[in-house]
Amino acid sequence: MNCTRAPACARVWLVDDSVGQAEVVRRALQASYVVEVFHDGASVLEAFTRTTPDILVLDWHMPEVSGLDVCRFVRESRGPSELPILILTATSNQNDLITAFNAGANDFVRKPCDGGELTARIEGLERSRRLHARLQAAAGMLRDEAELRERFIAVLGHDLRQPLSAIYATAQTLSRSSDVAAGSKRIEGAAQRMARMIDDVLDFSRGRVGAGMLLNRVPVSLDTIVERAVDEARAAHARHEIDTSYGHDLAGEWDVDRMAQVCSNLLDNAIKHGRPATPITVEAEGTADAVTIRITNTGAIPQSSRTSLFDAFSQGESASPRSGLGLGLFIVDQIVRAHGGSVVATSDEGATSFTVNLPRRAPKQPASGSL
Repeated sequence: MNCTRAPACARVWLVDDSVGQAEVVRRALQASYVVEVFHDGASVLEAFTRTTPDILVLDWHMPEVSGLDVCRFVRESRGPSELPILILTATSNQNDLITAFNAGANDFVRKPCDGGELTARIEGLERSRRLHARLQAAAGMLRDEAELRERFIAVLGHDLRQPLSAIYATAQTLSRSSDVAAGSKRIEGAAQRMARMIDDVLDFSRGRVGAGMLLNRVPVSLDTIVERAVDEARAAHARHEIDTSYGHDLAGEWDVDRMAQVCSNLLDNAIKHGRPATPITVEAEGTADAVTIRITNTGAIPQSSRTSLFDAFSQGESASPRSGLGLGLFIVDQIVRAHGGSVVATSDEGATSFTVNLPRRAPKQPASGSL
């Protein structure tokens, strides 16, 4: 009988130069493990150049390359928690056992093997290996969280400092000047930038704690959402030309505010990273089941930045001090995914496009957006 839990079965490599003994061990383990048999140390060492097992069972006494030789070789690259090793030995005096443990063995079983004892010891090693793997994964997550937290604090402190300094400097100027209107406009602009950063931080934080994104879907034509974002971008960036083109039948059910946030973030990105004095094009068109928004600016995305465009705090090589927290495209991706859609970026030397594809109606199954 073979392992009944495949493909979840752990892989055991058994190395024994005795065909009869190897068959006894294989039969004892095959119900719970995927067992591969080797009859000499050299062949298993050669197999290690291609892949590795989950557990290694070694006969001590083999000609040319012994089980202890294999054990010592494996321990040069794999620790005892990562790859448990059990030694099969017919000689089990105290000195022999100490020698086996010093070579890196986790456990031993006396030959001739008792099937019950062997299986129990292998199960103990496998439990320890799985626990070690889970602890390693948890430690990796903690390291990632710590790194992200440090990055977050550094970016937030740096990027909030500039608009706050602008507010402070303008307030000082106003105390000595009669031009209240101009000063008020600068304060309003700086405050709006800080508010956008705080909104991005809140969205990001909700995603990190698994709060999920609640969408208020309503029937709406997509061009009205896009045009709202375009009007706001034109008002804030009067020197930038934004050309629009809308197809027919752009109706669907979406969260108006969230989709406006998608369009605004993509337009901000196009303005910040596009070449000056060149137009930005905004297109929306529909198919039978979906609608598409495409926002294009001149200029290329650096090759080194393309794989991390939608990562949190990714600002790209050309980011300026006014680029914000680097959460804009991350939030775009999360909102679109929550709607059951997708967003992709394409770029060459002439132009960069972000294309959002949205189903007209909510998907039957909950989407995987993490916000």
